[in-house]
Amino acid sequence: MKWAVLLGVALAVGGCAETRRILSRADLVREPMACADRVVPVYFADSQAALTPPARQALLTAARELKACPVTAVEIIGLASARGGPEANLRLSEARGAQVAQLLTREGLPQAQVMAAGEAGSVNPDGTEEPVRRRAEVLLRVARPA
Repeated sequence: MKWAVLLGVALAVGGCAETRRILSRADLVREPMACADRVVPVYFADSQAALTPPARQALLTAARELKACPVTAVEIIGLASARGGPEANLRLSEARGAQVAQLLTREGLPQAQVMAAGEAGSVNPDGTEEPVRRRAEVLLRVARPA
C-alpha cells in the first residue's frame, strides 16, 4: 500500500514536470509587421535636444526595419516639460523634432513634418508636472498594400 501511494505521487509529480514548459522570447514578444505604421517615442535628457544613445538606437532600428517599405510620411511632435518659460520650451520642442528629423532623413526616410507642442499639456489638472513630456513622438506612416 505504501508503495502504491509513493508510486502514485511519483507519477503525478512526473506528469506535472512534463507539462511544464520554459517560455522563449518568441512566446512573449510579438515582432511587429514588417511594413506597418510605426510609433517611436524618443526620450531626451532634461532641457536637452541632443539624441541620447538609446533614442538614436530606437530611431535607427525603426528606420532600418522600414527600409524596404513604402514609407509615405514621417510625422514628429516635439514635446517639453513645464520647466523654463513657454518660449524656451517651444524652441526646445522644435530642436528635439529637428534632431529626430535630421537622423531619419539621413537614413533615407522621407522629409519629416515637424510640429512643436512646447510645454502644452505638460501640467496635469492637479498641477503636477508630467515628466514624460521630455520626448518626441515619431509616427512613420507606411502605404497599405492594394
